[in-house]
Amino acid sequence: MVATKAGSKRQHARNIAAAVETLDAYKLDRGCADCGYNKCAFALHFDHIDPSTKTKELGWVDDRSKLKTVTKLANYIKHVETYCVVRCANCHAERTAREKHWLVRRSTIGE
Repeated sequence: MVATKAGSKRQHARNIAAAVETLDAYKLDRGCADCGYNKCAFALHFDHIDPSTKTKELGWVDDRSKLKTVTKLANYIKHVETYCVVRCANCHAERTAREKHWLVRRSTIGE
C-alpha cells in the first residue's frame, strides 16, 4: 500500500510537470494577442475574454498543481481555448485596468 501511494505521488508529479510543459508551449506558440511577445512563458497569461467565465463550473483551475491527470489537463485546455486568449503580463494588466475586470469578478464572488 505504501509503495502504491508513493508511486501515485510520483505519477502525479510527472503529470503536473507535463501539464506545465504543455501549457507553456501553448502560450509560447500563440504569443501575446496584442503585441506578439512570446519569449518567456511565465510572462504570458491566459486572459479571459469575458471575466465572468473564469469559474470552476466552466473548467477553470486557479492552480496548475491540480492538473494531475490527462483528463483534467484536457478539460483545462478546452476551457482556455474556449474562453481565453494569451496576453503578456503588461497587455493583460492594461486590458484589465482599462475594462475594470475586477468589478465583474467581485460581483460574482457572493453567488
